[in-house]
Amino acid sequence: MWPFQMKPTESIEALSWIRASSWRTKKIDLSGETRPHASVKRPDDARYFNVFFLGVLARALGVDSDSLREALTEFFVGHHPDAVQKNLDSLEEGRQWASSQPDHMHRPLPTGARKGFCMINGNEAIAIGAMSAGLKFFSFYPMTPATSVANTLAPHAATMGFLVEQAEDEIAAINMAIGASFAGAPSMAATSGGGFALMTEAVSLAGMTETPIVIVVAQRPGPSTGLPTRTEQGDLEFVLHAGHGEFPRVLYAPGSVEECFHLTREAFLMADEESGGPYSF
Repeated sequence: MWPFQMKPTESIEALSWIRASSWRTKKIDLSGETRPHASVKRPDDARYFNVFFLGVLARALGVDSDSLREALTEFFVGHHPDAVQKNLDSLEEGRQWASSQPDHMHRPLPTGARKGFCMINGNEAIAIGAMSAGLKFFSFYPMTPATSVANTLAPHAATMGFLVEQAEDEIAAINMAIGASFAGAPSMAATSGGGFALMTEAVSLAGMTETPIVIVVAQRPGPSTGLPTRTEQGDLEFVLHAGHGEFPRVLYAPGSVEECFHLTREAFLMADEESGGPYSF
């Protein structure tokens, strides 16, 4: 089995595969100091060192240069005017440095190993699952780590026939979604713990009016602002008991990217069948 198709729990098998495939390790000094092993001179601006090293890895593993350049350009195009070119230059410097190293540092990935696979994260899988389930209205207020659900949906809204609305706050976002669902449009909202705390009164409104709604709660660690760019599942009890009064809730806690897709579809189908109460991640 190719290790990049493996689940995290299979990391031991992946290491065994690498050892059996005669991969050789190469220790690289990232400080720029003189060491017995390979030494890398840091770029003048340390901000680009990670992209420099991306170029090193790309050359060592035989990753297509054009694909990386396209990805970097797309990612940095909205930043400072010089950001795109400086990152592309750092990428090329990394590739050139790796090219100057001994051949045993170069170990291209097997061709065709990822055939039939696509590289997506959990939030992207949730967005795709929602579209496949017939999503017609999506509202949100930007709050990491949920924002990329909206970023994935927005470019496809016109083509797939649904509406994406960025509200002025989380309270408006959830009430927009409830209103759209009440009018008959399969609806979803996405937020994180602090944003969902603001949505709880509207969650009870959905329970009282028996309005189906799918809510993505991308959970960040810690109370209050917490760690905005990290994730955990510490809010499951909070989501389960959110809102005043008794009404049905169904919670899905996906454990993989694949489950993010399938459980999002199931959440929409469950909400449509039962026609009562919010259904949350």
